[in-house]
Amino acid sequence: MADISELVPASIGDLSVEVLNALLEDSDKWNNPLFESIEISVPHGAIDGMSNAVWRIDGILASGLKTSLIVKFRDKGGAKSADQGGMNEVLFYSELADIAGVESPESYVSLYDNDSRKMIIVLEHLDCGGSIGSIQTYLDVPEVERIVLALAGMHAKWWNSPELAALSQVRTFEEVISGGAKLFASGHFSGKRFISQYGDRLHPDIFRMYDTAGQWGPRLQAGFSANRTLCNYDVAAKNLFLPTDTSKPPIFFDWSLLTRGSIGVELAVVLAYCLRVEDHDKFQAILVAYLDKMCELGVANLSMEILWNEFRHGLLVRMAAPIALTTRDYPPAHDLALEILPRITSAVLESSALELLS
Repeated sequence: MADISELVPASIGDLSVEVLNALLEDSDKWNNPLFESIEISVPHGAIDGMSNAVWRIDGILASGLKTSLIVKFRDKGGAKSADQGGMNEVLFYSELADIAGVESPESYVSLYDNDSRKMIIVLEHLDCGGSIGSIQTYLDVPEVERIVLALAGMHAKWWNSPELAALSQVRTFEEVISGGAKLFASGHFSGKRFISQYGDRLHPDIFRMYDTAGQWGPRLQAGFSANRTLCNYDVAAKNLFLPTDTSKPPIFFDWSLLTRGSIGVELAVVLAYCLRVEDHDKFQAILVAYLDKMCELGVANLSMEILWNEFRHGLLVRMAAPIALTTRDYPPAHDLALEILPRITSAVLESSALELLS
């Protein structure tokens, strides 16, 4: 195999048919002929999504057949965590995808060069027999329940296990919370700055939360149980493929926030972001279905009381997301922050989560 720094292109402008073929020739999972020609375009959802480094490849193989791929480079959207996110995804697709416990796209190439910080992931293109949403997409209650039941398969598999503890390259829940607290303490994340920009969009109770220092730190972390499992932490309609055939499981992609984490944050993202606001009164019913599945899969130390507590604390953690997003000098990040703000606000108020801060 060629030197990785030479093999990995820096951006889409450096991806020729020759470079793509060289990458695929080294892949253990690419069992098709190589490409004769390729065309590059922006995939559905990327324009209104967060990533500026995801591209669709349409090509003609040497056999004459046409096929499509998705290629992802390092996100240059301004986040200081872009490198870590890229490393998380490469780790997931190269080492964990086949054993994670949920479905993900087939990955033909997943490379990260530590010296140059270049990365490339080449995935199958999911376009038949289902759909991928956008940041504006809402899902029906049965679809959201279908998603959390699929996640239960991964959560139960890694639940407090030695195998989870051995994933030393995957960030921990404690690192996520302490890292966020440090960013707030440094002023990089600022509720008051968010208020100065978007205070007129805040519910009065959320305004007070954003106007109070120290909300996202050790005190909030202490409200979670010690249960940990493998989590995606960014499961939203824009990051999954839902097959039309409901007997087939959802396919999860974008693993940049891969975490040995709490299910509370994972489920808060799914339920708050995916459900319509008018369906937020279905939270407990969906969580009961998730709990039943976890118990069926052998998780014995999870009750509804623990799950509801984890979920509500997870919602409070996710209230920091609009603040974090708007620190980025990147318009789509602000668009996403303002899209999720009313959803997470509704979820916090519906679940009475603010009382946990009293």
